[in-house]
Amino acid sequence: MSLLTPVDNYCERLSPSLMAEPLNALSNLSFIIAAWMLYRAYKKKGLYDIPVMALILMVFIVGVGSSLFHTFANNLTMLADIIPIMVFVLSYLFFALIRLLGFSKSKARLSLLVLLLASAATSFAPAELRFNGSVQYFPCLAALFLVAWKSHQKPLYLASAVFSCSLIFRSVDMALCNEFLEGTHFIWHLLNGVLLYVLVKVLINHLHTDTKLIE
Repeated sequence: MSLLTPVDNYCERLSPSLMAEPLNALSNLSFIIAAWMLYRAYKKKGLYDIPVMALILMVFIVGVGSSLFHTFANNLTMLADIIPIMVFVLSYLFFALIRLLGFSKSKARLSLLVLLLASAATSFAPAELRFNGSVQYFPCLAALFLVAWKSHQKPLYLASAVFSCSLIFRSVDMALCNEFLEGTHFIWHLLNGVLLYVLVKVLINHLHTDTKLIE
């Protein structure tokens, strides 16, 4: 299969044409806006921190990659969509575990391995339990709930609720095609822009002069 083979995974796409998914493509502006707002909050903090800067850049890249995928929709741009999301998830969890829960670097890495194995295990779920591909994100949602609970960070409870809602809209996209011709995948993008903003903002708020990668 060629990397340029067209992909049609969403309700809104009715043809392989360039702008067949206008809502799915344009809704990725939520990530760009989130990155801009996070950068402003970071600069206002007045502290230099490479991990937080990297996460903000990743939020921006997630928006660009997803926009490319929903504009060109082929196997190559699918990688531009999937890889930045994966990198952000793993990077955020790594830094959150260290900075919010006090994990050691090795313990945080072990946690990432558990998350990867759990996500991989979801590929064995029967078709009727894959929820339009959303099942792969369920371990991420569980991890977010656990970090929120253990860290007592109230914004992370909000993030968990937003993520739960966005997963619902992602899951029902194809099922509701007859009722909503545009589908609901674009709402997944809009809510996830809010989600990533809240997640990174928590780490920005947690910054202080002696913040270190390993505490």
